[in-house]
Amino acid sequence: MSDKQLEFSFDDLPKPKKKPSRKNSRKEEVLAPTSEGAATYVDFSKTRTPGQKPSRRKPASRRGAVAHITKKGELKLKDVGKRRGYRSLAGGYVAFLVLGVVAVFLGMLVYLKGYRALTLLPKNAVEKVSQLVQGDGNPVTVKVESGMSASQVARLLQEQGVVESADGLLAFLQDHGLATKVQKGTYQFRGNPTIEQVAQAITRSVPLAQSIIQPGWTLREVDGYLAQRDYAKEGQFLDAAKTVAAEYGLSFTEGWFLSGSYGVTGAQSLAEAMHQGAVDAIYQFIDEPSVHRWGVESVLIVASLVQAETQNEEEMSLIAGIIYNRLEKNMPLGIDATTRYELGDWTHQIPQETFERDTPYNTRRKPGLPPSGISCPSLEAVTAACVPLKTEALYYLHGKDGRIHTATDYEGHKKNIERYL
Repeated sequence: MSDKQLEFSFDDLPKPKKKPSRKNSRKEEVLAPTSEGAATYVDFSKTRTPGQKPSRRKPASRRGAVAHITKKGELKLKDVGKRRGYRSLAGGYVAFLVLGVVAVFLGMLVYLKGYRALTLLPKNAVEKVSQLVQGDGNPVTVKVESGMSASQVARLLQEQGVVESADGLLAFLQDHGLATKVQKGTYQFRGNPTIEQVAQAITRSVPLAQSIIQPGWTLREVDGYLAQRDYAKEGQFLDAAKTVAAEYGLSFTEGWFLSGSYGVTGAQSLAEAMHQGAVDAIYQFIDEPSVHRWGVESVLIVASLVQAETQNEEEMSLIAGIIYNRLEKNMPLGIDATTRYELGDWTHQIPQETFERDTPYNTRRKPGLPPSGISCPSLEAVTAACVPLKTEALYYLHGKDGRIHTATDYEGHKKNIERYL
């Protein structure tokens, strides 16, 4: 574009002197004011011949107001005639409009991103999600609102299928002093979490103390163990075991509870865990011939007898085989531990007249199995009762040498008594 010169009319004010233009420079256009004071481009090249010097123009009379221009465009007198490459106001307005739209668009992106971050922050920072991954299955999400009671949360978890019994979860929370510690939040559960795992999740509590149930303990001894450690009141575990037996329709209680180490200490929760342990232990051998021959409950009674007779895992399957042999022949088992269980005395010597009585647990006189188990068997004892060792022996004894000695008949057994006792 050719050089341009901005020229305005300033009414009666003297017109500033123009600087002489350089030689050979052509000013074909000048910027002149209109009647409204706005600037526009005017081409004067068509009104003069080439090489002719432009003549000075007389100031127009009162064309445009300086006040109007300086207020609108904030123009300075000293800047007039010095601007180069001037763009029209229309083009600048379009550019400004485009930049404004872009700025608004970017601002909206930032705002939406920030809003999303703000809305997600409370869920991540305040309502933490506790995930319990227990096998396969779709996760179940449960939201605990502020102010919900432990019983309301327990019912909600039961309705969502997280726990089978709301009363069981509530009892666990109460047993462990966690009923008032349920915290609001969004929790996710998968599979079949235990009551203890659910309780720990919704209370954000640390893992609870373990209950270590020794093999061969009776349910009464387990009850005393819990009471001694202030895990439960005396008698609560016995009541819980009876409740479990009634709920599952068991023919007896003693023997249906597996010994071992459990991550629960409450009476009800421990009873349920120990019973489930026994179910799981025998279920893996459900197709064994001994289980089909004698039935689940009889096998568990045998397991409790084996547990009472020995703590040596290597001897268990042998003793189980001998017990089944005697049952096949309808012989009295002659296991004194059953009488001790009936008396509730595991330390003192049993009077001879006691063995003369015809009582349900006197296996010296009464053939067959006692009416229930006599202890909490271990997994090894259950395994031995389900998979006994095949043997022809009908008798056994533990000698002074610390070993087990067997015999196929009573004469051989008498010789073992003379030799090893």
